[in-house]
Amino acid sequence: MKIELKIDGGFVRLPGLARPVTIDSTALPPAHGAKLARLVARSRFFDAAPPSPAAAPTRDARSYTIAIDDGGRRRSMTLSEPIADAGLRDLVDEVVACAGDARRGLA
Repeated sequence: MKIELKIDGGFVRLPGLARPVTIDSTALPPAHGAKLARLVARSRFFDAAPPSPAAAPTRDARSYTIAIDDGGRRRSMTLSEPIADAGLRDLVDEVVACAGDARRGLA
C-alpha cells in the first residue's frame, strides 16, 4: 500500500511540511505496515462518504490530503482540522507520524 500525504495551512508556513511525502507500507517495519492497514480499514477510507466541510473554518487549521493506493483501489481525500471522525483522525495521526519519520530518514 502506498500513501501520499500533503499538509497545508497551520499557524506557520513550513515548506518542508507542504512538500508531499509518499509512504510505502512494504518498506516499513511489519508492525507499522500492519497498523496502517488496520487504520485504513477501520476508517473505511475507501468506502466513507467525503467529509462535510466545517461550518466555520478554524483559524490556522491544517488540512491533510491523503491519497492511498492499495493495489486495485485508489482514493484521495482532503480532511481539515478538527477531524470529527475518530477513525479518520487516527489514520491521519499515524500517516503524519510515518511521514515525519520518512522526512528524517527513519523510515
